[in-house]
Amino acid sequence: LSADFIGERYERMDLAFEPDDWVPTATAEALYRNNLPLLAYIGGKPDRFTSKDHLFYPGEIVEKQIMVVNNSRETVTAECEWSFDLPDSQNGTASVTVATGDQERIPLRLDLPSGLAPGDYAVSAVVTFSTGEVQRDTFDVQVLARKRPEKPAGPIALYDPEGETG
Repeated sequence: LSADFIGERYERMDLAFEPDDWVPTATAEALYRNNLPLLAYIGGKPDRFTSKDHLFYPGEIVEKQIMVVNNSRETVTAECEWSFDLPDSQNGTASVTVATGDQERIPLRLDLPSGLAPGDYAVSAVVTFSTGEVQRDTFDVQVLARKRPEKPAGPIALYDPEGETG
């Protein structure tokens, strides 16, 4: 035994390392971004802001909204720009003032052309706050091809004894 020997290194974050030695994981980055005093993101349709609807057919309407949340100690103004990367791009802008502890919702109604090719299309938003902070969010929309129902190869029968299905 020796008084100057330590069997295992004592590695506590606040004693053994510098703050620069730590690299946040993707989960930590998401937690940090979503728990700031100001938050802007693309939410679901107006009656269900948490919905993540992303599968659509050509000719349908995509409803989303830009959510702007102010959990800071002062009223802020947010300049919002959005775009939908279709062949004929759809885009727009809006400006909102959000009081402390409040939120504003900017509804987006995006029309998918009836002849749109199947594929992934991104809805993007950039929100610039009066504090100088800029936040970006992207939401992918998958457009599916409509499939025609297949004709059955043979006759279809249904067995339903009387009284069994009520």
